[in-house]
Amino acid sequence: MLYRLRLVQTPNLNGVWTARLSSSLDEYQKEFEATVYIHQTWSRISLCYETEDLLGESLMASFRVITEDRVMLNYEYRSKKKPEFSNEEFMHHGLSHIMIPVVNGVVTDKLSGDYYTDRSRQSYGKIILIRKIASNNAR
Repeated sequence: MLYRLRLVQTPNLNGVWTARLSSSLDEYQKEFEATVYIHQTWSRISLCYETEDLLGESLMASFRVITEDRVMLNYEYRSKKKPEFSNEEFMHHGLSHIMIPVVNGVVTDKLSGDYYTDRSRQSYGKIILIRKIASNNAR
């Protein structure tokens, strides 16, 4: 409500999202999905995600208000293979930048951006977040 009245500029992203990612590692030939859980309060935001073979979490996250209809979510993450898949690479770090469009004071349910990883993987890619379940908890 406060966001729609423009008294607060930080969007509420609480909820469960589907992430669709593609990577430079295979020249964007394959798309894979992750489930992303976003928990946000007035002073904090954290992201956790899971795929069939890995788990990840944000190490830090922040919003940058660009205009009244554009907000950027930036976060650093750590991604680890689940134990049964860890005989290859085990862990890497990366950064993501997600553009959040706001239409008539409402955050859209489809966000897009990009990510890049540390030198252990040396890759970058595209990410699309689609809201599955909205949650107003903790806001």
